Amino acid sequence: MDLIEPRFREEIVKFRKLLRSQTRALTVEGVHDLRVSTRRLRAQVALIEKSTVHHLLQRSQNTLKKLGRALGERRQWDVTLKEAHKFHLIEKDLQRQKLMAGRELKKVLKCPEVKALPQDLAQFEQTLQNEKIHVAPKELKKMRSELKAWLKQKKFSSKKLHELRISTKKIRYAFECMGLPVEDLKDLQDHLGKSHDLTVLRDYFDDPKPVRKADRKERRRAKARVRPALSTSLEVLEMLS
Repeated sequence: MDLIEPRFREEIVKFRKLLRSQTRALTVEGVHDLRVSTRRLRAQVALIEKSTVHHLLQRSQNTLKKLGRALGERRQWDVTLKEAHKFHLIEKDLQRQKLMAGRELKKVLKCPEVKALPQDLAQFEQTLQNEKIHVAPKELKKMRSELKAWLKQKKFSSKKLHELRISTKKIRYAFECMGLPVEDLKDLQDHLGKSHDLTVLRDYFDDPKPVRKADRKERRRAKARVRPALSTSLEVLEMLS
């Protein structure tokens, strides 16, 4: 298992560049990349704090969460708009929603606490002093328990698939922090994410038949990948025990 700290340092550099570029002008890919970077940083900070005596100010953790919410809102409308275009649905209202989410995101990007994030994170990273930080055994145990609980799940309703998407997303980013393989988890997440995006589109446009059909197809694909992806991930964690 790779050490956490070097990855944390690299992610801060990437985050700083993305934050600077998106503050100047929002782009579809830039918003996506900054959102992913924000998620990785949150996962890294959480693992570091739970595995060492070092602590980041709660304010910075809350700011990362605030930024992540704003990015998520804008990203959702970017994706929904793209899917609506694919299914030849009227996009006018979606364009308005995207603009509104973009305005809110720009406000967040320009607020003092977000601007200070790269420096705050870099200062926190310096306090680690290149320590060999390994994930605490209790955190590995927690992830194993979560995976085992999902493997025991017999049926996956829409609600359960949504919960699974959120749960595996956190585990995936924790795996990335530790340098563990995430291909199976990412493949599962891709299909869960596509199903989620189609569900949002169904709700927004009163369940058009072509969208409902596509959503059901993605759900079947996702369900077929649940057990293999979770089993493989559990085996990886068991090897670290």
